[in-house]
Amino acid sequence: MKRRVINVFNNNHTTDNLSRTELLEWVNLRLGSEFCLVDELCTGAAYCQLMDELFPNSVALQRVKFTTNLEHEFIQNFKILQASFDKIGVNQVIPIEKLSKGRFQDNFQFVQWFKKFYDANSGWITWDYDARAVRGGAPMGFGPGSVSKNLARPKLPAKSRTESSTALQNSKSFKVVKKIQEKSREPAETTNSTEPASSIPKKMSNQPDNGLCTPGCQKKIQDLTEELQKLTDKLKGMDQRLRSSDAERDFYYSKCRDIESLCQSLDANGGILSSNQIYDIMYATETPEE
Repeated sequence: MKRRVINVFNNNHTTDNLSRTELLEWVNLRLGSEFCLVDELCTGAAYCQLMDELFPNSVALQRVKFTTNLEHEFIQNFKILQASFDKIGVNQVIPIEKLSKGRFQDNFQFVQWFKKFYDANSGWITWDYDARAVRGGAPMGFGPGSVSKNLARPKLPAKSRTESSTALQNSKSFKVVKKIQEKSREPAETTNSTEPASSIPKKMSNQPDNGLCTPGCQKKIQDLTEELQKLTDKLKGMDQRLRSSDAERDFYYSKCRDIESLCQSLDANGGILSSNQIYDIMYATETPEE
């Protein structure tokens, strides 16, 4: 028996909307993914798989690109999702062009709507959906344990990249590894042939004759290199989250300024402030210039 779709409509004025952190936790829990930013949902793959969980066989899942950083493949994924919507009767037109650009506000509004749609239609599910197995183990998101972190990420501004590089080079692990590596490349010191043999220090028993680093030294380098890589990945993730937080801060600060200007204008002209005027400013979608 074919299930009837329950359509929902996104009301941005409600106080029931979840925060971006709560939404990301929900997506990652359902899909076994590692999304760190709402912007990463611009691939459309997450929505395709959530639809497959809600309405099995409604999505051509074999055509979905789960690990991609190409905008035209984002668009293709959303077209597959729209075809699924049309097939089962979902009354929602996906703003594909906006979502595929990866802007925070557009993707944030869409995932809020999708969460409500999911909640309205998921009550009938009575089994566990192994999302990772269904997609063949393909990674999703740029989390620390995801293979997809090797894909191209959004480029940091030149200043941020410089600061990140400086912070990395000033770290203790970086300096230790660099010092050991330089030491291992130094040629063995030559001694003066006129010095008496007794004045020449004997080699330690664990020092190889070829002047190379000992196995213990190599192990230390390997451990420190792995530690350095972990710190590098962590630093990159922090930089990315900082960029996102700065963008959100500026976005909402501009709205506060707009509300302040409106209040000042109404005070000067003796006007009356209505809640709808505030809502219009708060929930307006701002399209930044390219």
